[in-house]
Amino acid sequence: MFILYFGKTLSRNDNYHQVLKADVGQDITMSCIFDENKIEQVSFMRQVTGDILSLGSELFVHQSYIELKRFSSNRLDLKLKSVNQNDSGLYSCMFNDEKLISYLIEIFEKKKVSLRRLHVLTAISIN
Repeated sequence: MFILYFGKTLSRNDNYHQVLKADVGQDITMSCIFDENKIEQVSFMRQVTGDILSLGSELFVHQSYIELKRFSSNRLDLKLKSVNQNDSGLYSCMFNDEKLISYLIEIFEKKKVSLRRLHVLTAISIN
């Protein structure tokens, strides 16, 4: 599992969103904290598409790479497994119509370094 927090950014309504960054293929978990035993009023949304991904403990998107887990009586986690570039964007946890928290997901391609170039660079730095 990969959770990485890099900072807070102001959004239009002066609430903040957390920026989560990951490489392609890693997992990202977004957590939502809410009033105890009010899970039926909590939802996760993908802002780019307007899709409601979950409501309460029910997942509306039935794809193998999205998982919803009730972590405690007042915490719900949405996990994106093995992310790719298409998963980038803004996700929000809502309580009724109120935004509790938003996550800006940024996905990066891993840069490949050729072994030949690495060998040449190592040889240059040794000399």
